[in-house]
Amino acid sequence: RTGHLEHSAHYASALAGYAQACYMAGRLQDAVSGYEHALSVIEECYGRNTDYYHTTAANLEAAKQALHKRMPSSHKTQESQEYQESQESLKSQHSPKSSESQQSSEPHYMAESGASSIPAISHHISGLALSRAFWNDLGKPLLAGAYSAYQGRIAAGLVGYGSECFGFDDEFSRDHDFAPRFCLWLTDEDYDAIGAQLQADYDVLSRDFTVDEQGKPHFAGHGSADSNALAASQSPLTPRAQGEFRRDGVFRIGDFFERITLFREAPAQNDYASWLSLDDATLATATNGQVFADPLGVFSKTRQGFKFMPEDVRLSLISRRLGMMAQAGQYNLPRMLQRDDGAAAMLSIHEFVNATASLVFLINEPVSVGYLPYYKWQFAAMRKLSHRMATRLAGVCEQLEDILRLSSAACFGGAGFGEGGKGAKPAAEHIIATVERICSDVVDELLREGLTESHETFVEWQRPYVEDHIKSDASCLHSL
Repeated sequence: RTGHLEHSAHYASALAGYAQACYMAGRLQDAVSGYEHALSVIEECYGRNTDYYHTTAANLEAAKQALHKRMPSSHKTQESQEYQESQESLKSQHSPKSSESQQSSEPHYMAESGASSIPAISHHISGLALSRAFWNDLGKPLLAGAYSAYQGRIAAGLVGYGSECFGFDDEFSRDHDFAPRFCLWLTDEDYDAIGAQLQADYDVLSRDFTVDEQGKPHFAGHGSADSNALAASQSPLTPRAQGEFRRDGVFRIGDFFERITLFREAPAQNDYASWLSLDDATLATATNGQVFADPLGVFSKTRQGFKFMPEDVRLSLISRRLGMMAQAGQYNLPRMLQRDDGAAAMLSIHEFVNATASLVFLINEPVSVGYLPYYKWQFAAMRKLSHRMATRLAGVCEQLEDILRLSSAACFGGAGFGEGGKGAKPAAEHIIATVERICSDVVDELLREGLTESHETFVEWQRPYVEDHIKSDASCLHSL
């Protein structure tokens, strides 16, 4: 759960193993809960017609029978209630937005926004979960039918533009471009053969879905008849999600990545200038989301190529980020505060925060953690990374947020909080101290990784040490 890998088959294996241990220890309710959760993940990953599913289902039935035999008849009603409560507790633990969903069972929409609202859904459904259900219920049968000859060659998933591709969407994301959708990625040869017809067949798939009492979406009547189902329609599409900018449907693999990055595949490892032309947000968009199926492997290989940033490029970017951190945060910010130029000081904070956030992702290596997304989701991504096991510089996110909270008081004397000028000095001192603490933490991390031999905390002076590790003599990789 910490790594946000709840949709992985390995997660199902862990759940099933835990359930077996609970069964052997006599913790039968926990065993039943574990097996049921494992089954739901197995069905999501592989469907029901597999030995994996049937074996786990048999184990679940054995656990249920053992639990039923153990319960005295006088306690069965009470045990049944306790079991139901344990299931609800388990669901809340595995929901990424459990704390928010408990606060309010229905999303709130602002009438004054003018946005067309989606019918209220009693459970928040993430765009990725909705996409996966749409694929499982309607996408797979479509390919298995008219396109069975190509089924083993077509990749499916949800990657690219949209907050749902990052897993950061919530009920407020439904006011535009919200709809059940997935992408189908084909080789050039296959697209020429079936692309147009497959797109036409995709377009006529029903987008109407129901949500059962467990919050699971179902398409085309797959929900149970007695479920507390609610129909939902798609929100209006903005021009940026239509026509040549569409975000779902059928794509040539090369076209899909070219629309995002201007490259049909990742630049060569020695094409340093091309790699440096790709900013963090662009690379994040090209490598986010989930791939539901890729039997041929071409799409996944192409997507992964954008994660394999050349080491020399990574080191060059780390050096650049250190330069901006020193210039904006350690040098210009104190000077602008001394000059009482609040606007310039605020921009200095902005540059320092952006450079530091990017550096944190680069230090943790994009092939493992991806890239920093664009500004709207920058801190959502940093918080998620900070809670990941073994994250380097995990405490930096909280310190950056602390700086931003105090920035108005430091730069404008707290005028926005009715403080007049009295809040400026302590806030400014705290921000400057926090900047220095972050830079010190970064130097400690560079020392741990063997990227420097210096303890100098003015991070501009760390750049030559980092760049000494760049093997190429390409001028674009080195600072003056």
